[in-house]
Amino acid sequence: MKNMIKKISIISSILLPATSLAALDGLRSFLTTFGGLLNQAITIVFGLAVVYFFWGIGQFVLHAGDQKMRDEGKKKILWGVIALFVMVSIWGIVKFIGDTLGVETDIPGGLPAPDFRGDVVLPPGDRT
Repeated sequence: MKNMIKKISIISSILLPATSLAALDGLRSFLTTFGGLLNQAITIVFGLAVVYFFWGIGQFVLHAGDQKMRDEGKKKILWGVIALFVMVSIWGIVKFIGDTLGVETDIPGGLPAPDFRGDVVLPPGDRT
């Protein structure tokens, strides 16, 4: 229970400034704020999945002599790859549907993503 409260406190302290400084004066403003928070959350979850994957690799390599620890490392690697695959797949599907319907889709963290209308979307300032 204490661990859950600690996690909620950390997440709240990260996301609270964005909500407390925003003046919500309508549905559009609320949705913009919610979208910004969602983009931050997606970026954090992607980062956690990558860290979990590399944690599994480290566990697999550093505990080469202990079969139990190697198996745990393999499981972490497998679930890390599955999590990243699912997240990237959902991200691609949402981008594809957004491009098909003509809806602007913001990309968390300014990462480049394919534009399914034929172009590549580059982060701002990276026009080389």
